[in-house]
Amino acid sequence: YRFTEHWYRCPNGHSYFVGECGKTWEESTCPECGAVVGGREHVAARGNVQETRRGDSSPPGYTLPQADQDPDKFPTFRSVGGVPARLIRLLVHGAMLLGLCARAEADRPIPRTFRELANPDFTDMGPAEAAFVAGHFQRDWALLREMVGSNFEDLAAILHSVVNAMTAPIDDSDWSTLDTLRRREAWEKEAEARYFRGPFKDVPATCAQLYARWGAQEGPFVSDLKESYDIHNFSAQRRKEQMPNLWAFRSEVTLDAVQTALSSHPQPEEEFPVLCAVLQQPLFSVLGVLDTLPGIFEWHNLIVRHFSRRLSREAARELTVGEHLSDTSLPADERQRWELAFESLQRAWQIAMPHCERYQCEEMPEVYRNALLDRSTPLSFCIADKDDEGVCSHLLTMWLPGQHKTPL
Repeated sequence: YRFTEHWYRCPNGHSYFVGECGKTWEESTCPECGAVVGGREHVAARGNVQETRRGDSSPPGYTLPQADQDPDKFPTFRSVGGVPARLIRLLVHGAMLLGLCARAEADRPIPRTFRELANPDFTDMGPAEAAFVAGHFQRDWALLREMVGSNFEDLAAILHSVVNAMTAPIDDSDWSTLDTLRRREAWEKEAEARYFRGPFKDVPATCAQLYARWGAQEGPFVSDLKESYDIHNFSAQRRKEQMPNLWAFRSEVTLDAVQTALSSHPQPEEEFPVLCAVLQQPLFSVLGVLDTLPGIFEWHNLIVRHFSRRLSREAARELTVGEHLSDTSLPADERQRWELAFESLQRAWQIAMPHCERYQCEEMPEVYRNALLDRSTPLSFCIADKDDEGVCSHLLTMWLPGQHKTPL
């Protein structure tokens, strides 16, 4: 309601509002008396006069519609806009929710609390005020996170620090009563400058400072989370002083915790398709060795180039990997390539080979699936072939790329 020069009166004294630039461009009829209102080409129609509103022209009371019907994604009121405006709405709706919770009683509907506050010309909260207010609070929370570009956890930490700062007494101002437009505008400007602007100017830096300060000691609340201490043994003052440490606590994210959360979700495959695909077996087990594929291909390339079918299977069984890698006839730079390629093959073998159960229609012999690969292993195990022990490296080379494509 900053647009005080957008208001006009029809010939019979009924007020109306002109949008856009505030100058009349079209004519219509007054809904109260039927007189011509508006105008043409920035000239008001005969008998219509522009009002000069210096006072508070905003309607009294709460004026927002249902949350799903509110088109105002980026609110602006008076001199406040953007993140501070959305934050003020969040705080207002949060206070309203707390008021409703304070009046709630077990096994009874929450009594209507804000009937007198709501402006009936704009707002109909209906019988379920709690649902109305909660809808706005959730919308404010989601939009604020979107505007800040942060995650909910960091946003909660910043809001905690903001609210904590707002509860501290101030000596230079008294905002207990905001009964005039000038007082409200002054409060909004000071609140924006004192509390809202700084923390959201650089969100990552703000969070780093908060977590560094709060995480300096574990504190009673984190101890209570870990069930290692009863916080009721601390005084109320100590609990108040050390409560921010709770926001710095990060419980360890384990595979079991993730899988438990997914198992309790009604439709995990639809909601988290990529995560479900990655966590399925055996893909998750071999996820960490998919980066070895280039090294495995390099190993086979070196084998073909160096031996060029001149090494018989019997000779390969007599030659160990270590003996070949220590061959002094290999150039130094090439020997380094052999070493790196073998490291990739060995790491992939250790993790993935137990999952290579079948080759074509034949079951992989258990002695091959459980075979260890090191420098003492016969080289014949590392030369890809469709027969005998050579099938190990051949199947591994065929199987891993298939797992690499699974998430796609």
